[in-house]
Amino acid sequence: MAKSAYAAPWNKGETVGPKRPFTIEQVRMIRMALTAKGDIRGLAMFATAISTCLRAGDLLRLRLHDVMSQGEIVHHFLVRQRKTGKAVRVNLLPECRKSLAAWIAFKGLTEPGNRLWHMDRFRYSQIVKEWTKLAFLDP
Repeated sequence: MAKSAYAAPWNKGETVGPKRPFTIEQVRMIRMALTAKGDIRGLAMFATAISTCLRAGDLLRLRLHDVMSQGEIVHHFLVRQRKTGKAVRVNLLPECRKSLAAWIAFKGLTEPGNRLWHMDRFRYSQIVKEWTKLAFLDP
């Protein structure tokens, strides 16, 4: 009997690929936990991610001028998706606008070109895993 030249796949038996979206109840749990922790950035980022449904790369590239006009958080704006190259209109729900305003004020962002989040995709994926734990899910 010949031995296989390959080792067992690293993901054998693991769930890989896109995960199911959070349920409404899980979103509520995560929001409550972030609010209780006083995590202004986490709450703003989570609300923006849920409100816009943007991919991580597009979410992390958002700048102040994308979400703010004339000193007010906008209700909607256009984003050119990096993966597809298509421009899509995204909406900011009222709770998202409120948490974004709190984050922008807390951070003191004033220049239109300021990035909302200073992190890479790896750090963002760690934060998403933290959110799944807050919803009592397996990250």
